[in-house]
Amino acid sequence: SFATTASTTADFSLTQTFCTLEDYEDDDIEDDTSSEGHRDMPIHPPGTKMTTLMIRNIPMMYTQDMLQLEWPNNGTYDFLYLPRRCAGQTNLSYAFINFNSETHALAFKAAWQKQRLTQFRARKSVNISFADVQGLQANLRQLKKKRVRRIEMRQCQPIVIMNGCSVALADALATIAK
Repeated sequence: SFATTASTTADFSLTQTFCTLEDYEDDDIEDDTSSEGHRDMPIHPPGTKMTTLMIRNIPMMYTQDMLQLEWPNNGTYDFLYLPRRCAGQTNLSYAFINFNSETHALAFKAAWQKQRLTQFRARKSVNISFADVQGLQANLRQLKKKRVRRIEMRQCQPIVIMNGCSVALADALATIAK
C-alpha cells in the first residue's frame, strides 16, 4: 500500500517538476518521460496544497477500473481520471489523481514513480509529477469548462468520491462553486 510510505517522504520537496496538458486535450500527447510539458518551478501561489498528480506512460488498454485495482482507494483520493480517445477504445496513456492530502500524494509518488503497472506489459515505467490543476474542485471546473460533451460515455468519465461515496459526474459538477 502506498499509504505506508508516507512517513518516509516527510522531507520531500514540493518543488518537483510540474506538468500540464492544456485543458486536458487529447491531441498530440507524447508517451514519453521527457521534460517537455513540465515546469521546473511551481506556478501555484505559496501555500497551495499539492494534491493532484499526473501519471504518464499508462498502457493504452488500461481502464479506470483496472487502475482502481492497481491503486485501491482506501479513502486516500477523491478523483481519478483516465482520459480516453474519442471512440473510447483506448486511453491517452496518462491519468490524473487527486488525493485528500499532500502526504497521500507524496506517498503515492514515492511508491509508484518509475514502477510498471501489472495488467499489461509496458515498455515504459510510469512517470509521476504534480499537475497544473490542483484539487478536486479545480479539476471538476476544468472538466466542466472543456470536456463535458466528450465524456458522456460512462467509461470516459472520471471517478469522483464525495463524502466517501462514488458520485456521478453530473452530480459532482453541480456542486462546484460558480
